[in-house]
Amino acid sequence: MDRVDFQHKTLEDFGQTSPPSEGDRIPVALGTFADVAVDGPFSLIHVVFSTFFALLTQDEKARCFENVARKLTPEGVFVLEAYVPDIGRLTAVKRYG
Repeated sequence: MDRVDFQHKTLEDFGQTSPPSEGDRIPVALGTFADVAVDGPFSLIHVVFSTFFALLTQDEKARCFENVARKLTPEGVFVLEAYVPDIGRLTAVKRYG
């Protein structure tokens, strides 16, 4: 298992100021998941809590999928967790709010 994070603050919150050294329980890589270099292969790659949308350009999003494809085992699974707002509710709030 590896963890990828693009904010130094998050690493500091977990008591790490840099990616961990050999022998730590969960390796951490600092970077975006569009380009981060991590070892593999993995049977599961999970992008959680709509963080995929932190990648702002279509090019970054495409590189993320390419990176995932290189790192998955042949039977591996890519799970992209994303919140999709109900546009109807947003329109109703705007109209009546």
